Amino acid sequence: MWAACGDHLAYCRYAKSTKANLSTLATTGTGHLAVGSETGEIRLYCEVGQRRKNLLPGLGAPIRAMDVTEDGKWVLATCDTFLLLVPATVEKANGKIFSQFEVSNARERGKPVKLLLSPEDLAKYGITKVRLTSARFNTGVDIQESWIVSSTGPYVITWNLGKFKRGGGLTYEIKKASSSIVAEQFRFGHDEVVIATDRNVFKARRR
Repeated sequence: MWAACGDHLAYCRYAKSTKANLSTLATTGTGHLAVGSETGEIRLYCEVGQRRKNLLPGLGAPIRAMDVTEDGKWVLATCDTFLLLVPATVEKANGKIFSQFEVSNARERGKPVKLLLSPEDLAKYGITKVRLTSARFNTGVDIQESWIVSSTGPYVITWNLGKFKRGGGLTYEIKKASSSIVAEQFRFGHDEVVIATDRNVFKARRR
């Protein structure tokens, strides 16, 4: 979810007053904030104007875009050559689940997952340079996010988040457009991907 205008202005004022090199943010449906930085760190806030609840270390690569699921359970960070999927809830030994947007906790954290193209697919599709566009979850009214979309050059990539949530691996599909992709996102309430290239706009269904 994109931040509301007021949240964005508050974030800009905060970013200018710190030396954290903050670069991008996203909000949940209830207004929690996930803020990425040039150093790869992710800061989680319960709401604008409050101190951060948690600081999640990244992998050192600058974060260029963020997305968060509506329920705040997953945070998605886009770096140049890979995506980072971070669980924002943690289950304690007693079975109680808490949100890292709401409760500070430095010891218990979910394990982040790195999403990137395999060397085999890079060779198969002749991709010599990867620069991923801003990755997004599919979204819609009463929809549980089950897909992630991004692209590099003329290739659009969709990761199967639903399968991953059910205990499987994070598999992906690759489709090639006729020219370089400018932007892409899931159509609201559907699993179709709307793709804008430098020549055209079209829809693509997953296989």
